[in-house]
Amino acid sequence: IRKQKDIKTPTVCHILDVTGEVAAGVASVEAVEMFLTPEWIQKFKHTIHSAPLLMIDANLSPPALEVSCRLAAESNIPVWFEPVSIAKSKRIAPIVKYVLERSPNFLAVHFPALPASVVRLTGAGDCLVGGMIASLSTGLDVMQSVAIGIAAAKAS
Repeated sequence: IRKQKDIKTPTVCHILDVTGEVAAGVASVEAVEMFLTPEWIQKFKHTIHSAPLLMIDANLSPPALEVSCRLAAESNIPVWFEPVSIAKSKRIAPIVKYVLERSPNFLAVHFPALPASVVRLTGAGDCLVGGMIASLSTGLDVMQSVAIGIAAAKAS
């Protein structure tokens, strides 16, 4: 946790439609871009080198994304890029080599949806990603991790 005076906590505001789904959203994440600098990230070099997986999200500045990925590459750590939005997903362009280098074998598999009584979808994607990353980090394979991610999304 980074503590510093006069930092506004990042916030996200969603407008939901009549069904409870996200219709629009605005994010204020300047603190992430401003204070999670490449220099600050370098302080965690040893932690990144020993991680089973590095998850980065597109709220980081392009230079912070680059240094994070380079640190992971030094120890052959796989990188999970979370795009957060269509606009910010473009930030993968300069770092895509780090994401793809660790994943030379692409796999396409259809996983059927689990039957669920859907109240709303908000948060299901985050739960899917969280379940998958947690599972991959404990050593489960991709197929097992996807299944756990789907179960977590269903539970949400």
